[in-house]
Amino acid sequence: WYKLARRDKIRYKKEMATYEPPVDSSSGCRLLLMGRFFPFDSEGIPFADTTLIIKEAQNSSHIGEDGGTGLNVWDGAQLLLRYIEKVPNIVKNKRVIELGSGCGIVGVAAAICGCKEVIMTDLAYALPLMRENVDINRVAWKDTDVVVSCKECDWFQPPPVDELLGHYDSKADVLLVADCVWLSSLIAPL
Repeated sequence: WYKLARRDKIRYKKEMATYEPPVDSSSGCRLLLMGRFFPFDSEGIPFADTTLIIKEAQNSSHIGEDGGTGLNVWDGAQLLLRYIEKVPNIVKNKRVIELGSGCGIVGVAAAICGCKEVIMTDLAYALPLMRENVDINRVAWKDTDVVVSCKECDWFQPPPVDELLGHYDSKADVLLVADCVWLSSLIAPL
């Protein structure tokens, strides 16, 4: 994986030298990601002595304002996944909230690495696939007491913090975010 990442980094530098970000035709906003560079295997990803199984779905311009990109695993999520694997203490025994969880790969990784709780959030269209990926990977969690929830959170109309984090404790120890500002209009509300 790391050899492929190194090779892709060289390819990325060459492509970025002449890259002009495209403009989304429906919103007129600049798209800040070119696409996926790192390999992704939906059959399974080796992670922390187990295998993550993460399903994706075809994104479509008809799904939400973001074109349904929450239905795919993107490079930033894969890099954050590897960081959590190398430094699991960042989430171990902590309450984690992830913004823009998409398919749920990062939140599932946090659960596998022993967080106390992970609250995964995204737009409503992404929640069914996210929940499915949580259920598929539940057997890989070392601590069966990990609390995992998948909640809707629209940054343009965010729910109250108490509602998002739960009424008993409105504080998170760790905030995780990966690949959430690919569309320039998403930067300000985040």
